[in-house]
Amino acid sequence: HMIYTGGSSLHHAQCDADADPTDPASWTKTAVILGGGVGGQTGVADHSGVYIEGSTIYLYYRDPSGGLSVATASTATPTVFTKIQAVLSPPAGVDTPLANPHLIKRGTGDYLFYFEGKTTTPLWDIGVAYGTTPLGPFTGGAMDLTGLGSINPGYSTASNPFIVAEDGGYTMWFHSAWGQNQRGSGIPTAGYVATSVDGIDWTVSHGGQQTVRLAHPAEVDQVADFSLVDIGEEKFAFWSANTQYTDEDRVGKIMATRVRRPLARVGAAGEVPLDAVFPAGPVL
Repeated sequence: HMIYTGGSSLHHAQCDADADPTDPASWTKTAVILGGGVGGQTGVADHSGVYIEGSTIYLYYRDPSGGLSVATASTATPTVFTKIQAVLSPPAGVDTPLANPHLIKRGTGDYLFYFEGKTTTPLWDIGVAYGTTPLGPFTGGAMDLTGLGSINPGYSTASNPFIVAEDGGYTMWFHSAWGQNQRGSGIPTAGYVATSVDGIDWTVSHGGQQTVRLAHPAEVDQVADFSLVDIGEEKFAFWSANTQYTDEDRVGKIMATRVRRPLARVGAAGEVPLDAVFPAGPVL
């Protein structure tokens, strides 16, 4: 199942479990699930993030106020969502709109709610708020993550975190600008990976190299908005390819690939962690 932004509302598409999710022919668009009066949300609903706990799907999204709200559905009926409530308004010093929320659970009653926002610069940055349940409300939101601006301080935006628990800590996929090549609010962007022990202080991986570069003909201005999923024994990455400045229609496409990420290679000297080997080309 895929939830994606289409225009000013959120949509659902489906791929059979035994089909190849990287093949466009495997996907069928099904319905608008939220926004424009659907699911109890009038007006816009977009830039979403999904969290599942038990049999409940929590869908966080940008609402018409520019803040973030949550709608829920059952995993048994993943196209039937109902808006519950607003969960985060822009914290002091952060402009509207907020966007691209992402929730992780660190422990019982301990949730981190990540979001995008802008402060005094044209750069997007990632903030974090705290809550005790997936329904929020989330409080204390601040742009206090460290390390993500190390790619090119003062130039590089940091946006749309997708975070998983891994290797005793956390791994984040996010997109960031290409340094001085930035224009507008942080375009063009490429994909990067960072790691953290606590989910707050981050270190960009691969020596700050891009994990996904602008390479496909659809990836004119942005590689952005990553989402990863395990399907059986395989891992897949999905992301947005956007043409925002060179096309009046602002065309967006959804990209996909298998993620091949062996932990080490074995040679005469034994195992060598791949994180210590900087490839000449993109990882994906």
